[in-house]
Parts: sequence; structure tokens; C-alpha cells
Amino acid sequence: MTAWPAYFFGGRVHSIPDNVRSVLVVKLSSLGDVLLGTAILPYLAGRWPGVAIDWAVESEGAALLDGNPFIRKRILVKRREMAALLPWHPVRALRLWRACMRDLREYQYDLIIDIQGLAKSWVVLQRARCRADGLRIGKGHFPGLDVVCPHRRCVRRHAVSSYYEPFEIMDGRPLAYPLSGPVFVPAKSAQTEVAEIFFGEQPPARYVIFHPWTTWPTKHWPEEHWVDLGRALLALGATPVISGSERDARRSASLAERIGTGSDGRGALIAAGRLTFAGFAELARGAWAVVSVDSLPMHLAAAVGARVISLHGPTDPMRTGPWGRRALGVNVAGVFLSAAVCADHKGPGAFVNRAEDDTGDGSSLRLVQGDKEPPWRVVGMHCSKMPCLEKTCPRYKTECMRLLTPEKVLSVLA
Repeated sequence: MTAWPAYFFGGRVHSIPDNVRSVLVVKLSSLGDVLLGTAILPYLAGRWPGVAIDWAVESEGAALLDGNPFIRKRILVKRREMAALLPWHPVRALRLWRACMRDLREYQYDLIIDIQGLAKSWVVLQRARCRADGLRIGKGHFPGLDVVCPHRRCVRRHAVSSYYEPFEIMDGRPLAYPLSGPVFVPAKSAQTEVAEIFFGEQPPARYVIFHPWTTWPTKHWPEEHWVDLGRALLALGATPVISGSERDARRSASLAERIGTGSDGRGALIAAGRLTFAGFAELARGAWAVVSVDSLPMHLAAAVGARVISLHGPTDPMRTGPWGRRALGVNVAGVFLSAAVCADHKGPGAFVNRAEDDTGDGSSLRLVQGDKEPPWRVVGMHCSKMPCLEKTCPRYKTECMRLLTPEKVLSVLA
């Protein structure tokens, strides 16, 4: 048995089980975080060959775990459904709760790992069955945990790296790089969804997926920028494909109309509301590139190996940017290689910035290491708070997104 380190913020010293046969991962929400959290699954399977891994998740994120080869069972925690039923149909709400408890307590687990660290995930962790010699591992300061991990040791660290932190505490040392990335396997039926986007015809030789929509108003790139980028791509012979959810279909159609058609009569196609998660991932696989705001589709495209250009303003591309070898994060200050690439060589705190006068041959790439602050500020920018992580921007009207020009994004695509 290996001794646990004694510095994990209030937890007691334990021994790592030699033979872990079953693990429950608790990550209930949000969608992007559920997908990023799947990065730990290859590590678990590699560390304990043959381990059975279950995952507790809310209904909205369950589809992101469909077909995952590392997961034995998804345990649905229908929290929103129970809350909606409770005032009017308390008996039905109670039945949902009891069904969830039956699933949680069907197996005894050697390890129960909460990588979310919220009160709702802690409740699930406590209700699940743990073996007498098993361990409950959680983020945040909650009672009843055998191992306590901070939410994030370093603000410069990518979310994927932060999900590995409980295992670094288990080993008493940083994990070796490179770390595994998110795991998503589109179903075969996704090919049919993609074919319908192109009306059953052969997809264009080059098409670029636009994903302009997300829940944070400050993350939105100005619509006129999307229009200019779409027109430029049509002139280059590439077809924009606008994605989004069903509620985005109307504004996606409006955006496609504003982009218009190229000299050959082709215009933007609309995929909003017509694709499942698997369908979008399959569409992204065949795309020339995916240009997206900071959102779930950005992470989904990177997870299946697509070329991704993510647009950042209020969010930090090194914390929540795409994790993939063909992914770049772009903001008004520079172009940042994916943390997945940087981590291979420099560890989780490193990133590479491409300067504005880049010649395209990589000669002006500058490495910024560890605790040094990245060069967020640019000449002519009034806001000093980027990345502010704020959902609203009443004073500067999301200046950080407005100053990120279509010409800069196009230069990265070319």
C-alpha cells in the first residue's frame, strides 16, 4: 500500500487501494465541463486495467457520454425534472428521486470522485455506496470526504488539467505529460444527420462551421464580424455552415441571409437545430475548420480532432480554450496554441503567443511560461480587465470581442 500525502487541505492520511475495481465519477453539469471531464477516463482505465467506471450526470449532459468506451453505466440525476415536479406532483418527484437512489446504490465503489465540487454533486457523492475501505474524493471543503482537493490550484491552469488534480494528490507529485484529452465517440447515425445538412449531396470540398451562439452575451462576436468573415470565405470558395441549437435557428437564418451568396451563387448553409451532439461532431470532423465562440461545440469539435479556431474575450483561452492538437484560441491580444500541445513540452502553465506581425512561418512565436502574465492588453484598448469572466459588460460594450477583427481570424484560417 502506498501512503497518501498529508497536505490535502483537511483530509486524513489514507492508503491508495492496490486493486480498484469500480469507480464512480460525479460531474453533473454544465455541458462543456461534462465533456472536458471525460479526459480523466483514459487515465483511470490505464491506472487500474479492467476497472468499471460509472458516471453520475444530469439529463442535459447524458448524451455527451453516449457510446463512451470507458463508461459502464450512466447514472441520471434528474434534478431539474424533480424540482419542476415537486410543487405540483410531489409523488412523481419522489419516484424520480428513489429511482436515482437505486441506481446510485446498485454497486459498491472503491473510489467515488467528485470533480465538480458543488453542493449538489457532494450530495450525490454522499448518497452513493462506497466500500468500507473505499475513498470519497472531492473538490472544495465539504464534510465527509477522505481526500479533499482544491477547486483549482492555479488560475492559469486549463480546466482539463484541473480535473487531474485529485490524482496528483493521490500520487503526491504532478502527473506526467501529455495528459489525455476529452473522449467523445459519435454514433454511426450521425452520418445521416450530416448528409441531411447537405441535402443528400456530396459535401463541399471546403466548408467552415460557424458557431456564433452561447449563453453569455459577452462571449458573442459581433454579428457584422461573422458577416464579413462569411463573405470573405465565400470569395475564397469555402462554404460557411452555421450551427446552433433549435432556439438559434431563426437568428442563424438571419445571419445566413446577411452573408448572402458568392459569385457562384452559393451561400451559407444552416445547421442550427438540425444536429445532435454526435451529428455536430461528425460534421466538424469533415470541416476545413470550425470557428466558434467559447462554448460546448468548440470543445466537441476539438475532442474529435477537428481544426478549431476559438474566439475569446471575457474568457481565458488558457483556462477554457479548446483542448486539441489542431486547436487555436484567438483573442485581441494574440493567437494561443491549445493547452494540449503546450502541455506536451512545457507543462500546464505554458502557452505560446503569436505576435501581430507574424510572418506565418512561426518565427515570431513567443513562449510565456508559468506564473508570468500573458500579454492581454493591446494598444487602443480601454478595458483593463480582460479576461474578466463576466457575463455582462455595461461599460465597454464587450470591447475585447469587437476589437478581434475578422481579418485577424481569416489570417489564422488561411
